[in-house]
Amino acid sequence: MEKVIIHEEAFVMMLTAAAEVYDKETYGYLLGHKKKKNYVIQYAVPHQTTIRKTHEVSTSTKAEKKLIDSINFLKGYNYIGEFHSHPDGTCALSNQDIKDMQQSGAGVSVLVALNTTETYLPWNYNIKTKSLTGSIDETYHVEIKAYICKHPSKKIDKLRIQCDFIKKLNKAVKRRFPSLFS
Repeated sequence: MEKVIIHEEAFVMMLTAAAEVYDKETYGYLLGHKKKKNYVIQYAVPHQTTIRKTHEVSTSTKAEKKLIDSINFLKGYNYIGEFHSHPDGTCALSNQDIKDMQQSGAGVSVLVALNTTETYLPWNYNIKTKSLTGSIDETYHVEIKAYICKHPSKKIDKLRIQCDFIKKLNKAVKRRFPSLFS
């Protein structure tokens, strides 16, 4: 079964990009490679010139070309998809997200949903929902899901996620902020 493997650098960048512009959406590209049936996400590059709204994000063709040309210049890194966030929303693709994926057959799409919270939840993976969940301190509850559309106009499937970094993150948070686990 196919899955997405998210490296530490990509995980941190997606979360910080989404938190930075919270109450607006963020958008960016995923860099990595395919290894057998797995999509390995090594880096996430936020698209800085997006037009952000609460429930929408758009880019210019010129800015996208500049970013993709820069990425293509870097040896060994391939574009494998995109990520975006849903502030104060569910971790489900919107009708527009589905339409965009089916039109482009863009590959992997990682969705990061942020909602405000007052309690800390350690990071874990839910096998049933195929989602990573946890908190950014006591500010945001986060849920992450990954989707794939292999060819334009085709079905979109949810992918399993593996992110070994969450174990390291949970240990570091528990050591640095023990009161969150009381």
